[in-house]
Amino acid sequence: FFFFVIFAMGSTRHRAGAALAILFLLAVGTFAPAECKGDDHFEKEEVDQEDLENWGKDGTGSNFVQKLITDLENNAELGSKRLVHFLKSGDDRLIKMRVSQEARGKQRQFLEANSIPLLLKMLGPHSPIHVKSKAAEAVKLLSLQNPAVGQQLGLHSWIPGMYGIKELVQMASDASLPGADKQTMVAGEHALEAVWALVSTSVDNLELAKGEGGIAAAASVIKSRASPRAKMWAAECLKHLLRDYYATPDGSYASQARRIMDNGRVRLLAAKDTQLVETLRGMVEL
Repeated sequence: FFFFVIFAMGSTRHRAGAALAILFLLAVGTFAPAECKGDDHFEKEEVDQEDLENWGKDGTGSNFVQKLITDLENNAELGSKRLVHFLKSGDDRLIKMRVSQEARGKQRQFLEANSIPLLLKMLGPHSPIHVKSKAAEAVKLLSLQNPAVGQQLGLHSWIPGMYGIKELVQMASDASLPGADKQTMVAGEHALEAVWALVSTSVDNLELAKGEGGIAAAASVIKSRASPRAKMWAAECLKHLLRDYYATPDGSYASQARRIMDNGRVRLLAAKDTQLVETLRGMVEL
């Protein structure tokens, strides 16, 4: 089974991501998600909590979702924060692997409003970094344990003028830069988590993320001075990106004629990256 653990500062449990990534440099296994036992880690929202609580009292129904969409259209900063609050459904654990029944209902309410393009546009270059960060978090919350939605989000990445996996990979890469500030680092964490949610259930998303430089971005984060949480998610992404998968031989997205893409050569190149391997080993031995 796919062994996933919660990261905690000062603990050793975030080492699993690094250990799995090392294993994937040598061989490919098959893992399936397992239940993640939540620790008392909570993310602090930089938003007026009273505003969110008052705004979210009537948190159901089409009228409420329409109000949310109006917020997104008129004030991306406030709307993106409210969207994340809406999708979390009161579950503020820093890292979670499964969604509650209530959160599943919130996913459906938002999707029934056909608002995926509105969300993904917030990942574009015109958006400030804190809006991109919330948009990436929302992508993860929408696609978590929902392969069909993850597939839809990935398909939108192919639409001209639309944003998606490419921008998420770039956000992750930006978090590895020496001069990255706190907001860029947090955005990178959310982007890596979103990429993990998208590629872990969709081969098409995996293929696209690999084509957009996902392996290099994840490796750069691991080797950088990024936060331990960012490195953990980067290791989880790397594990998926290094595995063998079905790919389209003619390069077309919709092709039904697929073949196995052997990533053995890519894994060998990664294994020769001494800094990457040593950093992963250090995460395991920490």
